[in-house]
Amino acid sequence: MTLARRSWAEIVYAGEDISADIAPYLLDVSYTDNSGGQADELTISLEDRDGLWRGDWLPGAGDKLTCRIHADDWGEGGGSLFCGEFTIDKPLSLSGPPSIAKISGLSVPTGSAARRTQRSRAWEQVEFRTIAEDVAASSQLTLVWDVAPEQTPGALDRAEQRSETDLAFLQRMCGDYRLAMKVTDVQLVIWDVTKYEALAPVTTYTLGESRIESWSLEIKAYLYTPKVKVQYQDPWHGVVQESTRTAAQELREPAADDPLGLLPQSFDDAAAEVIRVRARSKAEAEAKATAALLTRLQHSSEGSLVVMGDVRLVAGNSIQLAGWNKLDGKYLIDKATHSGVGKNYTVSVDIKRTSA
Repeated sequence: MTLARRSWAEIVYAGEDISADIAPYLLDVSYTDNSGGQADELTISLEDRDGLWRGDWLPGAGDKLTCRIHADDWGEGGGSLFCGEFTIDKPLSLSGPPSIAKISGLSVPTGSAARRTQRSRAWEQVEFRTIAEDVAASSQLTLVWDVAPEQTPGALDRAEQRSETDLAFLQRMCGDYRLAMKVTDVQLVIWDVTKYEALAPVTTYTLGESRIESWSLEIKAYLYTPKVKVQYQDPWHGVVQESTRTAAQELREPAADDPLGLLPQSFDDAAAEVIRVRARSKAEAEAKATAALLTRLQHSSEGSLVVMGDVRLVAGNSIQLAGWNKLDGKYLIDKATHSGVGKNYTVSVDIKRTSA
């Protein structure tokens, strides 16, 4: 006998499992897994004809809940996905008729200044990881550092947070070294984009298959940059120095079947994007130049898919596309929204072509 597919959400509120209690009223659970320094989001939609959530069941701002999505007897993509701990920031949003109550939470504690408070501060002669630890501590988050030692930036001459929120500042810093970050389950996670791009895709989607509900893709070939010239000032002697990183020669293997045809296009070989940085060494300056180049080489195509529910589809994982001809390849998931849990469970993913 073949068992029917079933998806459901396990909700724990203030330490108590309320999954069975709210099951008769549950309309939808929507979980958005963000990268790029944004907090993860959770929204629970409930039928409220009897006004329970306007009365005794009204949650409090700042209360904690956790969510786990289960996909039972699902086949490929089944299993469970722990979404993390969320702090309720919108205890109640009502609409009708019919009467519907929505409860929303974020993966950043409501008391944290990480998202709202702008700060100005500076670090000198310090490792990037130490800066991340300081920001995580001041944001009431635990740092998870998933960067290989060889990819970890060395000691920085100086880093400045200039009237920025903690998350905006750290996101900018991560961009300088081609690192990625997200806030999930009261954790600040930083990882090496290159490392994750090299991992095998979790699944392959073929054009026309039944798992795909809708899709859109577009080519962003204009993002191609042939070279980056970095100009940096020696902090000890004040001397401005210069170095150039060239994409075609050093950072991308020539391919006769380059699917998007970027390399054969005519570019001015003398053209270069110039970035100016403060750096204590040539190595630090060139690390930023290399990150800038790789960032521009990737994402030559991007798009979105709405697919049948799959607990493996989270930000940072990649998928393979087949059947789209020149747009085939590996794509990194930038954002994943799981919704329709318990009914028509689907995932909407924003994807960007990897440089791997």
